[in-house]
Amino acid sequence: MRSTTVIIFGSPKIGSRALQQGQTMALNLPLRILFFEDANGQTWATNDDQTALAPSHGLAADHPAVLAMKGASEKFSAAATGK
Repeated sequence: MRSTTVIIFGSPKIGSRALQQGQTMALNLPLRILFFEDANGQTWATNDDQTALAPSHGLAADHPAVLAMKGASEKFSAAATGK
């Protein structure tokens, strides 16, 4: 199996704001980023887009907590990949 790592992170302050409006958002919390190596040896990072998932949990895509989660995921991924 090629190198595969899942990083789990979150902020109770941000997550609880989302859960107050859409409890089922807990299915996607804490946030996760998957880092994996493909068959060519290239490393990739991927994660769920919180703004795409939010409506299925009763939250607007532009809910402040959802946007904060998306921003945190982007910052964490950028820091981890050096991009």
